[in-house]
Amino acid sequence: ELPHGHVGEIVFSDQAQDLAELADRIDKHAGVPSDPLEVDLRIGEFRLTGWLDQLTDRGLFSYRPTSLKPKDRLRLWAKHLVLCVVQDSDNAKSVHVAKDKTQVFERVDDPPGRLMELLYAWQQGQESPLAFFPAASLAFLENKNDPDKARKIWEQDYDSGQGSWYVQVAFRGTDPLQEQEFLDWTTSLAAPLVAASSIIPARDDF
Repeated sequence: ELPHGHVGEIVFSDQAQDLAELADRIDKHAGVPSDPLEVDLRIGEFRLTGWLDQLTDRGLFSYRPTSLKPKDRLRLWAKHLVLCVVQDSDNAKSVHVAKDKTQVFERVDDPPGRLMELLYAWQQGQESPLAFFPAASLAFLENKNDPDKARKIWEQDYDSGQGSWYVQVAFRGTDPLQEQEFLDWTTSLAAPLVAASSIIPARDDF
């Protein structure tokens, strides 16, 4: 709900400008929509079936009118790996437009191997909690010069960090960021994403 009077008019004008800029960036990347692609893959011991949607003539495309979140990056990464396996991986491209940034994935080394790592993590996660926390793991890899960054994000993360009740229960009595398992899962799952990641600030994405 907007404030009353002149203040509300200013807030509305700012929001309208933000949405107009977001719409321009969406138009830049969207492309022509394509039909969903049926997926039936054998990846090692796994069989992956379903439909790959959000396709255009340029590749995968998605957007959300909010800041770029780790879950947005991971979701796009998983879909991008599937796209790379079912199509020519050298030409595959996936884009997610957020209010503050645009996430882009293109060429990936060994997409079947990267996809199998995700599937293996999913299988392990059905048996016991994984010491993999997307926000903290990405911050750990992308802020090598600030070793405290991952800790700060972990402490403030109510989705997949210390602020989550589920995480508190699963890892009670421990400090998972100090465990080797955290480093192992971060290296296995997040490092390939970071290596293939290109992030464009919104101000440069016109």
